[in-house]
Amino acid sequence: MMNNKLQLLLVLLLAIPSSVIAAGGSGWDFVVHLNSGTTVDYAISEKPRLTFDGKQYVLVTTQATVTYQKKDVKKFTLEEHSSVDIEKTVSEQLAASPKVNRQSGMLTITGCSPQTMVRVFHTDGRLMQSVQTDADGAAVLQTGSLNKGIYILSIGKVSIKMELIL
Repeated sequence: MMNNKLQLLLVLLLAIPSSVIAAGGSGWDFVVHLNSGTTVDYAISEKPRLTFDGKQYVLVTTQATVTYQKKDVKKFTLEEHSSVDIEKTVSEQLAASPKVNRQSGMLTITGCSPQTMVRVFHTDGRLMQSVQTDADGAAVLQTGSLNKGIYILSIGKVSIKMELIL
């Protein structure tokens, strides 16, 4: 059964539309859907390569190598995205963006919609913390328990790479 799933996954990955390949992957993402409800996007232009050893998936791109435990992964998809929002000007997009303020031992997030999920992931895909913004679109994450290193801060559909220095 496992070999059938792995073979199907490989067939699907090999069936990437020729228009994606011809465009160099521009505008397309390889998306990892985690059982936690989080998605992690990798641009096709970063040349993602996925391997599976029966227990874990290893995804290698030109930017990083990430390991996902089999039990944590729901599915993989290939999705087209638009990097430009024609409906909004750049200044409108910046004004609508979440704001992150680092302070000793915590991050304060403002400017979000109410009830937006805010998550901190380790670079290996592990969820380290999650909170939901309040009615004013604000949240506070306590970072004192995190080790020094690189983390991904996910605010709704926005992801930010951050370096935590203690």
